[in-house]
Amino acid sequence: MTAWQDVLYHVFHRLPTYIVCRFKCVGKRVDYTRIPRFCEEQADHMLSVGDLHIFTSPVSDYHQVTGLGLHNLLEDGPAAGVPTDFFNAVARSGKILSSWNGLIVVRFRRKKVLRLLICNPVTSSWAPLRTRCGEFDANANVNIIIIPATAPTRNDYRLLSVTRQNKIFPPYVLKEYNQIADQWQVLNPDMNLGDRKLNISKPAIVNEWIYFMSDNYHYMNFIDDATIMPYIMAYSLTDHTSVRLDLPNNALEYLFHGSYGVFTWGCRWTSQESLCLVRFINSSFTLFTCAAPTSQNSSWVQILHVTMDDLVLSAACSSPNSIFREPIRWPYTVVNGNCLIFATREKIYGYNINGPHPWKLRQLGINDSRTNINFIPYSSTFRRCRCPHPSSFKKFLANNY
Repeated sequence: MTAWQDVLYHVFHRLPTYIVCRFKCVGKRVDYTRIPRFCEEQADHMLSVGDLHIFTSPVSDYHQVTGLGLHNLLEDGPAAGVPTDFFNAVARSGKILSSWNGLIVVRFRRKKVLRLLICNPVTSSWAPLRTRCGEFDANANVNIIIIPATAPTRNDYRLLSVTRQNKIFPPYVLKEYNQIADQWQVLNPDMNLGDRKLNISKPAIVNEWIYFMSDNYHYMNFIDDATIMPYIMAYSLTDHTSVRLDLPNNALEYLFHGSYGVFTWGCRWTSQESLCLVRFINSSFTLFTCAAPTSQNSSWVQILHVTMDDLVLSAACSSPNSIFREPIRWPYTVVNGNCLIFATREKIYGYNINGPHPWKLRQLGINDSRTNINFIPYSSTFRRCRCPHPSSFKKFLANNY
């Protein structure tokens, strides 16, 4: 490369995806997306930036057309650059399950046939995830988790699947996708994850541990019995051991009337992450963090308690002409380790907890779904996944979905 091309190279790999795509039309001399090293460096840089967008998809499979959306997490944030044909294909017959650094895991179901696909819609690269007959129930929800790989592998990501052996009660089965053998392999045929049902669709990954929040339904009348209290189950991805964690005492008020969720708190790219517990009850959020949540003696710290009145005041300060009186609905999530995302019946909001403007509430978009929705954080990159002919991605969607 010439001197000016070398300067552009180092500038471009720090730019959002959509800006780099605009320069591709200038000519091949500035089309650095054809260079594998550039794609890796641009994707690694976006890891340090964090997720800039968020997908919204309905929990129910009967509202796919109206519920799928893509929203910016930043004010005047960059466009994601997701092609329209991919977006329409997922809206018609697919569902986004998980994402990481530009890669998306999508489940397609057509004529009672289940297909799983990992792809990058920006680069039009994709790879099918092989499934044997009967391995996943086509009529049930499939929970796929994509996480960064810690050891050198064929790719820099790992795919995990958590399923129930029985549709009603535990135990659970943890599988990992072997990218060399191109098949799912069981890591633990009988995970010891307690007696309660777990929210296996929304786990938290912290330092090679995966955390599941149990339900908080009132199964029995003996609420003083510690054995039936809600809990967090931690499972080690390295030595395959599990630990049950009790909830902090100040989170047990109105135990059976609210909802709980676990998320990653802090900066993953600086290894300063911890476990975050969110309690939502009576239109108020309470957040707790735990720096080393791998033992029964884990210490929890309350970092936030915000009520509806606080949110109304934040909305008035951010936009004096806005009126925020909508009841908050489940679900909610924490993205980038510092931003609380939640939905009302009509809108989607982001509540910035840490940063240069704390306690700032901002509307991210409109809630078009008539049911509960899922939040999937997303950041567009040029990271490629295995595919021999990337140009056939559009044909693949047209022929199959």
